[in-house]
Amino acid sequence: MTKARDLANIISTGVPNSLITLDAAEIPNISTDKLTTGTLPDARIAAMASSKLTGALPAISGASLTALPATLPASSGVNLTALNATNLGSGTVATARLGSGTADATTFLRGDGAYAAAGGGAWTHIKTVTASSDSAVTMINGTSDVVFDATYSTYALVITNLKPATNDTHLYLRYVQGGSVISTNKYGFFTNGGGSNQGVYYSNADNQTEFKLNGQAGYVIMNGAEGSLDGIVYFSNPASTSVRKNIWWQISWQGQLANTQGRTGGGGFVDNTTAINGFSVLMASGNVASGKFKLYGITS
Repeated sequence: MTKARDLANIISTGVPNSLITLDAAEIPNISTDKLTTGTLPDARIAAMASSKLTGALPAISGASLTALPATLPASSGVNLTALNATNLGSGTVATARLGSGTADATTFLRGDGAYAAAGGGAWTHIKTVTASSDSAVTMINGTSDVVFDATYSTYALVITNLKPATNDTHLYLRYVQGGSVISTNKYGFFTNGGGSNQGVYYSNADNQTEFKLNGQAGYVIMNGAEGSLDGIVYFSNPASTSVRKNIWWQISWQGQLANTQGRTGGGGFVDNTTAINGFSVLMASGNVASGKFKLYGITS
């Protein structure tokens, strides 16, 4: 009766799980919806191509980028939000991403996010020369050093704290053509000005060997410790071959009798329309003891 009783128990209660052993071949096809507990180990999940990930990525903030895995599927960046610019640790942002319009050497980025022409007489620094007991301060086009070309129609030379080595002297300027300083009678000019405790002074001359920026006579530049000359000289169309080369200036300095002198002037190169490719600044006598000379191109 024992076997009969055991059989009856199996029929009524089923076979205990502890008594059942199955291999993979004995398990029929099973739907994944039967997996209701536990997790699959990584080793049981096959490698998946990124093309299989078709759903949208969740929103990602810049702060969480460091927690992402090294490899992500291709993404358009639509869901990348709140990226802090401080997280950009290398590279540069393309100018096209900074604003609308064309970014180049003639435009600037406005506050409204658009590139616009510089305009308004913007000054572009070209070259600086600091004098130190020089017989002349000369700037001239070279193989890698362009002073005058067709980039600008107007150039400006800013002279700061010029001191002559010789007392009671004048400031001269000569053009350079074809690499040579022109010191023949081809300059014409006029000046107008005066002193703080002296009368108005006017000077004009033609067929000179240079532009005499502070006039022909009198009103000389002193070389005392407290004295210096400052001013701006403008050049018009120096690289042109169709017009004669005009020049104009504004200067002030410590003059005779310890008074301040000022002078405005203008002139032209009366010989020909050949391009000017440089200039030379010198004193009527002695060296340029010190001073800074900065050349700019002016965008009209």
